[in-house]
Amino acid sequence: MSWKKNEEEIYNDIKMNYSTENTKFIHEGGSDSTEPDIKVFINKKNKFNIEVKSKKSQAGQFVVLDECGVFIPSAQNKTEVNSYSEYLISHMNKNYKLFKDTGTASVKLQGKEVQENAIGWIKDYYTNIKKSPYFAFKAKNKVHIIKTDNLDKYFVIEANYRIKRSGSSDLPKKNIIEVENYFKNTFSADSTIATIDGKSYLRTNESLPVKSTLKTDFGYEIYISNFTNKGYLIKKLSNTFNRNVIFSIKHNGEIPPDDILLSALKEH
Repeated sequence: MSWKKNEEEIYNDIKMNYSTENTKFIHEGGSDSTEPDIKVFINKKNKFNIEVKSKKSQAGQFVVLDECGVFIPSAQNKTEVNSYSEYLISHMNKNYKLFKDTGTASVKLQGKEVQENAIGWIKDYYTNIKKSPYFAFKAKNKVHIIKTDNLDKYFVIEANYRIKRSGSSDLPKKNIIEVENYFKNTFSADSTIATIDGKSYLRTNESLPVKSTLKTDFGYEIYISNFTNKGYLIKKLSNTFNRNVIFSIKHNGEIPPDDILLSALKEH
């Protein structure tokens, strides 16, 4: 199941089972990881938020720079340096030879104190930055809610280091003609690009592989995201590659009590 479908199913389940005249749930997150996934409103006030995750998910990241053989935090990070990230970067510097040649394949940060600081970073990020004191996930065909503070009771947590492309963006207007001509010349002369609500859709009689990357001579790559009734959704890939410490979580099989969210709503 895709993360998007998982998020929608969990939101709909919570909305259906916990909404009242005074308690409302608003789905916010989506692809914007800086926004809470579900906002909880009680008497029209946003009391707290809920983070939605799959049983195996990414749970945050920060970027480091390699400055003359020393890892330092990037000034471009959206999160501030704290004691947890300081420890993890210090660990990487103490083991510099292990991490210095890392590419797109992950290298795991290991050790008891690494684990403790990875857990601390995730809890701090979701509780204090995203204001999400609760996590929701689906296991055994049922939606479960846990406190963020208890995340490590239900999930195995890891921190890994790797180089990662910074992301993709909607195709800018200035690039549409050259990309359209690229598809005409490379695949099919009938290829056209339509812009709908700021997004670019390729229409062609050619069958193209989705979730694939195409190299061009324009200095950037094109990503074919998926196929819709509007055409193939295409995006422009960034040329920026960052050194990332990436946190991940995986459900350990433990199932929490059923009344956690209900208790939270009563407290507010």
